[in-house]
Amino acid sequence: MQDLLFYSLYIAPFVILALYRDRNGFHVLKVTCANALMLFYLVCNHVGLLWMYLHPAGVKQLTIVNRETVVLLAFYSLVVVAAYVITGNVLGSKYTAVRVPKIDALRREKIHRVAIVIVLLVATPIAIATFLDNSALMILLSGDAVGANIARVETVSNAVWFLGIKLSYLKIIFVVLWYGSALSLVFLMSRKKIRDFLLYIAIFFVGGLASFTNLSKGIIISELYPILFIYSLIYARGYLINKAFWCSMIYVLCFVGIFSAWVMGNESIYFLYPFERLTLGNLVPQYVVVDSFGFDNLLYGTTTPWWYSFGLHKQFLLDVFVWRQLMGGNEDFFYTAPSSFVAEAHANFHVIGVVLISFFVFFVLRTIDFLIKKIRSENIFTALMVCSALYFSGMSIKGMASYLIDYYYWSLLLFALFFYRIRFHFYRTPKPEPRRNTR
Repeated sequence: MQDLLFYSLYIAPFVILALYRDRNGFHVLKVTCANALMLFYLVCNHVGLLWMYLHPAGVKQLTIVNRETVVLLAFYSLVVVAAYVITGNVLGSKYTAVRVPKIDALRREKIHRVAIVIVLLVATPIAIATFLDNSALMILLSGDAVGANIARVETVSNAVWFLGIKLSYLKIIFVVLWYGSALSLVFLMSRKKIRDFLLYIAIFFVGGLASFTNLSKGIIISELYPILFIYSLIYARGYLINKAFWCSMIYVLCFVGIFSAWVMGNESIYFLYPFERLTLGNLVPQYVVVDSFGFDNLLYGTTTPWWYSFGLHKQFLLDVFVWRQLMGGNEDFFYTAPSSFVAEAHANFHVIGVVLISFFVFFVLRTIDFLIKKIRSENIFTALMVCSALYFSGMSIKGMASYLIDYYYWSLLLFALFFYRIRFHFYRTPKPEPRRNTR
């Protein structure tokens, strides 16, 4: 009976998403914030459930798998899909339709690159200084893989660098630079000028250095996402299954598999490692959260930052808790193992929390989609839609509280607003012209 229930819950999201489509294809495969979160959640937190259910003796860092918890996670996936589909049907096509930029308008618009260059000049010395300050990457290049991993954990544990400024605050400049990277990609794909190519390469190098300094392997695959999303909007009417997607798959299988083996110090290359990391890397932490918190030990919102209650509560660091459950570690030595907004909702309010927060999240994201589609500039719209879609898709691997009210995204919006003067166009139904008397 349990097997039948699990397989029914596991297959149901795929069936519902296959039926939720229009004449142009599946909604979930089109570039919007809501669609991106749904797609990433499906890949990162649902696909791997089958592998976990079939291996109760343990997978990855788990020594044993509780099948009842896996069934509950499959049910939560169905809740997320239901929230996604229902909010889309209730709000209508104005909120769910994909806006496709006009390539002629992309080429005609005059967008200054000076602001992007200024951000790049500010970020470059920070990235170089971070690398030279006995970083994990520098230690790895010296041949000490163990010391590099220790330095990586210590960086997160200490969380302070550069004249006493927290690394999380310094990250703001690189989030803004990421938006500049997306904008330069839009220029490059629509106009195909050498100056845009050089600007993108410079941004990619500086941003990659800052990210990979702490051995964050995500940079070798995460840059594929904006390339794929921007290409899809410009050349594939917003649909993600195209030739850029298949080229990305070849890249992931070959280069990422080899590069990951080198970073992790493996003697043999495991080409399927990127897909295993994608489908189980954040699903395992989500499993740990759901398995650890029941009806009698809920957190009741204490995973949110302390300023949510004006300092009346101490924040429970859920990702640190999961890492300690998986890897161990004392109070002064820790890293993070993030899980999705569903895990956070479960830890705080169990099933009711998952249902309410899922509907809330997709309502907010569809509203953001609606507002971004009203931006007049085709270049700004394309870059901001892609950045927003990829940014909020991060809720598939991190909690909601750190995304919907977040100074990183606000810094990106303020940069776009002040330097490029975003203007919105609210469409009005034109009045019919009076009929002329032709007599």
